[in-house]
Amino acid sequence: MKFAAIGFGTLILIVVLYVGSAIVRKSVPYFFPGDVEGLAASGPYNSERMATELCGTKADYVGAHDRDPETALPRATLVSWWPLLYPAEGTATVRIKGAGLIRAPRTITGTCEGTMTFRYRLKWVDNGRAVVLESEFLDSPKITR
Repeated sequence: MKFAAIGFGTLILIVVLYVGSAIVRKSVPYFFPGDVEGLAASGPYNSERMATELCGTKADYVGAHDRDPETALPRATLVSWWPLLYPAEGTATVRIKGAGLIRAPRTITGTCEGTMTFRYRLKWVDNGRAVVLESEFLDSPKITR
């Protein structure tokens, strides 16, 4: 009986800590590295100009190099010096690796790799149904191969 009470108390504590961390995360102006990496990876996936610049040859978009590139973002790894938290607005440098694709006819151009430096803005926005992370590039990213 004693162990059941300890287990139940631990479960309640874990739930309270989880909900509390979600509330705190959405109320402070700092973001995790994964949030910045997600913005960086979406750039060449959604922009033909950025994909072509990253690959060095014409590409409609850049997808993942180790999975199906049509359904997964390229790998983005931060090389900036911020260790754990990033400010809501700032500059980041990211290493991007992925596979370049041309839509018609479906052609994989090969592995595309490069470094991207960009200014960004991240913020939590209430869209009426949920609070979601809104991210944007403040200027055109600089890509070096």
